Amino acid sequence: MAAAGFRRRLPVLRWLIPILLLVVVAIYEMAQARLAQGAHGAEFHALVDTLIFGTVGPLLVYWLLDYLDRYLQEQETNDLQAYLVNQAQAGVRLSRQLNDDAMQVLYSAGNLIESIKIYTDDLPPETREQIDATERALNQAIQNLRAHLMG
Repeated sequence: MAAAGFRRRLPVLRWLIPILLLVVVAIYEMAQARLAQGAHGAEFHALVDTLIFGTVGPLLVYWLLDYLDRYLQEQETNDLQAYLVNQAQAGVRLSRQLNDDAMQVLYSAGNLIESIKIYTDDLPPETREQIDATERALNQAIQNLRAHLMG
């Protein structure tokens, strides 16, 4: 997360550091020109040095910070994608586990109803019909779950 804080400051640094470098070079060159004022062409030399050092250095810093910004942005995107993939995989694992558990419970309930049907001869016809309807509903639920898992 420290990279995110640094990344928020990067656009300001991208402009501030080159400008500060230009100011430092200009001050340095002007001071050097004053010291060598008696020499022929010292002011022209100071102007050329200022233009070269004051533009090349800041441009290199700007490009470096721009590259760093893009690199950090790419890393954040990669981290986010990895997080989302992990979350999706965890969801799939959980879904499979829940579906497997549900299938086992439904199958067990169907087996229980099947074993209970042996003793339904003494029950009223409405109760036997309710047990048969429950068994059909469980079988339908198992088929629907299988179709969902396969499709």
